[in-house]
Amino acid sequence: MSTAAAPTIARRRLRHPVRRLTIVLGLVVAGGLAVMLPRLGQNPSTQVAADSPLLGKPAPPFSLREANGGATVSSATLRGHYSVVYFFATWCPVCVAEVPNLVSFYWHWHTRGVELVGIGYEDPGAAEAQFARQAGISWPLLVDPDEQVALRYGIFGIPETFVIGPSGTVLAKLVGAVGTGQLGAVVQRVMQGSTNVSVRSGAVVPTSPGKRAGGG
Repeated sequence: MSTAAAPTIARRRLRHPVRRLTIVLGLVVAGGLAVMLPRLGQNPSTQVAADSPLLGKPAPPFSLREANGGATVSSATLRGHYSVVYFFATWCPVCVAEVPNLVSFYWHWHTRGVELVGIGYEDPGAAEAQFARQAGISWPLLVDPDEQVALRYGIFGIPETFVIGPSGTVLAKLVGAVGTGQLGAVVQRVMQGSTNVSVRSGAVVPTSPGKRAGGG
């Protein structure tokens, strides 16, 4: 065998392993997308079980600036109140679709001392600020640089919503767009001293039977 032919043979030997690796990586990426895509901007009529390791535990702290360049809002300023923290994006159609329900919730519950805060996910502050103006949003929309707060909350699909008690304890998690009156029903339940709750197919159900929810 001539030395001139050796590189050609080597390339032929490498071609099939590279092709196999490409196919395997393609399958892995496709599988990951198949799992993740249904979680990003879910249909408002469907809900996913919203159990979370954060339920019954202190909510991860944050201190983020408002998208309009206004004040900094921190988790510490929410202490002493029931609060709702939701993760969204202006590029997420379902996040946009749930805004009327959030507006209705805020109008009804803010006068009762319940705070509402939105945290953008992979969303520039300018887009959030414009979105707030166009949608008539009056609650704070915050910018999360590098998605560090989303990481601490374990966000892997948006929208995701957390209900937090006055002592800073996570009392409920909702995955997917909140339906009409649904978020209010969850807040009312935890304010009445119910167990930690989650949402399964639109129904509020206890996640920790026999265990009282913290947070006042």
